[in-house]
Amino acid sequence: MSRPLDVVSALTRVLRDLQSPTDVDVRLRALVAAARDLAPLVDHAGLVAPGDDEDGQPVVRAGTGPLLERLVAAEHETGEGPVRAVLGGEPATRLDQLGGATRWPSYAAQADAAGLCSQLVVPVVVEEQVAAALVLCATDDSVLDERTPAIAELVAELVALVLGHDRRVENLDAALSTRTTIGLALGMVMQRLQIDQDTAFAYLTRLSATSETKLRDVAAGIVQQHGETARRDGSGPTPGA
Repeated sequence: MSRPLDVVSALTRVLRDLQSPTDVDVRLRALVAAARDLAPLVDHAGLVAPGDDEDGQPVVRAGTGPLLERLVAAEHETGEGPVRAVLGGEPATRLDQLGGATRWPSYAAQADAAGLCSQLVVPVVVEEQVAAALVLCATDDSVLDERTPAIAELVAELVALVLGHDRRVENLDAALSTRTTIGLALGMVMQRLQIDQDTAFAYLTRLSATSETKLRDVAAGIVQQHGETARRDGSGPTPGA
């Protein structure tokens, strides 16, 4: 069913929500809901990310209803479909008239049985890699109109900004953790060998090179060994201290 569009106010609300101190999943759900509300005739929207488990099934990170879960399961069962294609590197893909679809016929048959009439899948690209797929679906014999691709591309760009920011925060946290671990290891080596900081760093670097192990892993091993030795000798911190 067609809905009146107030794109400016809708986008203003979305951008305001993106600036609020919420976690990434809340922001993604807000963007998915905005895609559904902005695009005419769209009944369901969702964001699907590549799976990281053994069978590689993609996962729905955000969705406006259970239909997306059924469609992703259908793609996994049949081994074909637009989400798999887009996550695999294909450009935006649209699927209409499912009953007579010649591409992905097994998936199209299951999607048609689930009530899907038209589907648009747009890649979400972060740092030149496809990080997710934005999926817009129409049911009730509705076919997505000419405005839908532009709206989907816009929302996909906003999703990419959110995912990119989240990735940078994770990388920063990892870098800070690594820096802290290396600093602890340096202090332990300096104390144990009675050497200065530059000599201790050179010592860790040699250990890394000769063992073909990353410096952060060498440092983590030294910190872990020091903690185990302290607990064994009874010199570590006592509980509650």
